[in-house]
Amino acid sequence: MRNEKKIVIVGFIVLLAVVPITGYLIYSTLQSNSILTEQTTPLQTELEEQQHLLDTLNTEWTQLRDQILQRLEELNNTLDEFALRQSATTYTVHDPLYWEARDFLTNDTTDLTPFNETTFNSAYYAQEVNNNAEKEGIRCAYVKVTFSDSNQTHALIAFETTDRGLNFFEPQTDEKVNLQIGKNYWRDCVIPTWGMPYAAAPGYTVESFTVYW
Repeated sequence: MRNEKKIVIVGFIVLLAVVPITGYLIYSTLQSNSILTEQTTPLQTELEEQQHLLDTLNTEWTQLRDQILQRLEELNNTLDEFALRQSATTYTVHDPLYWEARDFLTNDTTDLTPFNETTFNSAYYAQEVNNNAEKEGIRCAYVKVTFSDSNQTHALIAFETTDRGLNFFEPQTDEKVNLQIGKNYWRDCVIPTWGMPYAAAPGYTVESFTVYW
């Protein structure tokens, strides 16, 4: 019986010793977790802010890269067009009457050349007609058209007629063009010879045009 009491007493003493230690360990662990949480929260917030900044910079870089590529493409197109417009021969030219310009286009055979996106596109048609008009002594303009719904460009010709003012023409078909900003080029601007309008080709909404003499 005494031994059992001793065991109980010893166990009670051990329990009294263990409980405070365990409580202290639990308290210390909770305190450590609290301190770690306080230290981690600002770091997590800073990390999220840095990630947001990185995402913003990536977006800005992508937009800047696209703008640079677009400007390079526009520059290359402009250089190609100016190269096409260079001529080694100088002619004495005059502004024609309207009928004279139409008569020249009727007799000019550039429109019979098959279209080719690489070797004979709209820029080549306009340049060819421009050169042929100068050979005939007729002043002819090269017209560059840009579109608001695509990156492509288109080339026309124009005559400053002495009786009807400035007139635009499509060099691929010799058709008259009523060039208007905000209109679909083929459907709304080109006046077809057969009377029926062209379909509204996508990517051809006129944004601006420049006349080069």
